[in-house]
Amino acid sequence: MKKNTKNARINVRAITFTAVMAALVFVFTCTFKIPFVNGYTHIGDSMIFLAIVFLGWKKAPLAAGIGAALADLIGGYSAWVAPTFIIKFIMALICALIMEKVIKNNKVVGYIVGAILGGVWQIVAYLSLIHISEPTRQAEIS
Repeated sequence: MKKNTKNARINVRAITFTAVMAALVFVFTCTFKIPFVNGYTHIGDSMIFLAIVFLGWKKAPLAAGIGAALADLIGGYSAWVAPTFIIKFIMALICALIMEKVIKNNKVVGYIVGAILGGVWQIVAYLSLIHISEPTRQAEIS
């Protein structure tokens, strides 16, 4: 019986900490945003990178996806909720896996390389979606 109680306590603690990090991603995304051409830019990603350090590769992607998706939902960008969840989830997963699994011997280098590659993934993914959702029109040839 004690083993179940201990496992339950660990799971509740992990769930709570993941929820707190998702809330921080949400707050920093909603509070500190700068309107941009096709949406907004924000400092919520800094909380995602902090979640990666604290939560690791198993829980940080979930906190990143939930927090960022909720920010889009509350911010009036409901069409972007699902894409944002997926993009931020994968971004955090890329960063965390590189930090913890690929470059194990030097966490700082792994974190920097992971953050760069995760950021590149995010930029490519969002720009691809913007390009798909807003088809370009070819100029008429006279």
